[in-house]
Amino acid sequence: MKNYLSLSLCLFALLLACEPASDGSSELQSGPGQAEQGASKVAPLVDTVGTYLPGKSLGNITLGENSVSAFEGLDSLSFSESSTGHAVYAYVIDDNGKEATLDVFTTLDSNSMNIQRVTVIRTTAAKYKDERGLGVGSTVDELRSAYAIRPVAAYTGEEPRTLVYRGEEGISFELGGDSICRAVTIYGAGEQPSELYQALFSSYSPMIRK
Repeated sequence: MKNYLSLSLCLFALLLACEPASDGSSELQSGPGQAEQGASKVAPLVDTVGTYLPGKSLGNITLGENSVSAFEGLDSLSFSESSTGHAVYAYVIDDNGKEATLDVFTTLDSNSMNIQRVTVIRTTAAKYKDERGLGVGSTVDELRSAYAIRPVAAYTGEEPRTLVYRGEEGISFELGGDSICRAVTIYGAGEQPSELYQALFSSYSPMIRK
């Protein structure tokens, strides 16, 4: 009888030793699941590479940004020009297998003569769109459905005449004779990117509104 009791106690102890980990261990096992649930409640990061925000940014370049960081990854500089306190840089970029331009206008930082700040960004790349999918390739009617734009200037370049339509949100669109957008320009709301256009197009001429 004693041997039987001893054997039973040994078996009981062995069963206890083989039991799953305590509550603390089960919490560790559920940890990753809880983290994933928590992460799913957080809005995913927005990929800004192919988007633009009027008055704020185009792609990964933000207005007011130091030009050193803004130009990271841009290698094909095709044109640059500088004057007192200002500079314009024109880059050739890939637009889904085609060539397009990315032009950046900078101004010297008021607190440091060694820092240039991005003040205007322009591109002819169709890959950059706003949240509605509008950009290069959109019609004037499509643009007007989303922005309060009006023609403010014109220039001649590859086409006989290109009109610049400016919006109050810090954005301009350039449209050819077929009323299709050829380029998008981002700058501070309420400002005018005339200096960039004048540096790029000698024929740039503001319209006189009566």
